[in-house]
Amino acid sequence: MKTSKPLSGQTVVLIVSMVLMGSCQASTAEEGNPVGRIGFVEKALIDAVDQTPFAAVVRHVSAERQASEASNGEPVFLHHVEVRDVFRGPEIDRLTYALFAELGESDAAPSEWVIITLCQGDEGYQWPGTGAIFPATEELVAVARKASRDVEPEQQVFEQCEW
Repeated sequence: MKTSKPLSGQTVVLIVSMVLMGSCQASTAEEGNPVGRIGFVEKALIDAVDQTPFAAVVRHVSAERQASEASNGEPVFLHHVEVRDVFRGPEIDRLTYALFAELGESDAAPSEWVIITLCQGDEGYQWPGTGAIFPATEELVAVARKASRDVEPEQQVFEQCEW
């Protein structure tokens, strides 16, 4: 029968120290940098800020359906929002944007503060489509703020606005 030697005190202390040090480093990295761990939603928000000319924290106030020949019979909703914090684009307090919906969709919009990204054209602001609205959590606001600082100020082409 084979017997094993007991671990020495130095080996046990070394193993415990390594585990604790690794845990502390992971914890510090997450707490010290709210953008340190990028997940799917954070990546989508960074892309949205980078690929549109306007990003802000807003609250939807009202919406109305607009008749439009350009929509090919699909509904167009004008959403009126109050702007709290602009990350990218002009500093404004309120704005209206057009949302081109599919048949059967409603004008429903969240009533809480959210982060949105918008395109801007000759007729004003427009909803770029899926992936343009995010919860206005502290973490995501920090991600949007950092992403807006990292964009090219003279950017002319916005991928999400190329229809």
